[in-house]
Amino acid sequence: MIKRDFYLNQLISKRHSSKIKKITGLRRSGKSYLLSRIYKEYLIKDGVKENQIIIIELDDEKNDELLEKGILESILKI
Repeated sequence: MIKRDFYLNQLISKRHSSKIKKITGLRRSGKSYLLSRIYKEYLIKDGVKENQIIIIELDDEKNDELLEKGILESILKI
């Protein structure tokens, strides 16, 4: 596994910002792994309950309906 400390620390430092975080990179460069494994592990160790973490893979066909205008936003509103 490649350590991604720099990117993890960037996410951690901006965790409480209300701004949207966007992670970009080449295909298969570890973006999803960074979020779904490394950052998720950090959040759980920091006291966030696992059921409070939502992971939605928008490139998965089973989530195609979420790409329709307003659907994802309505689900994420609390």
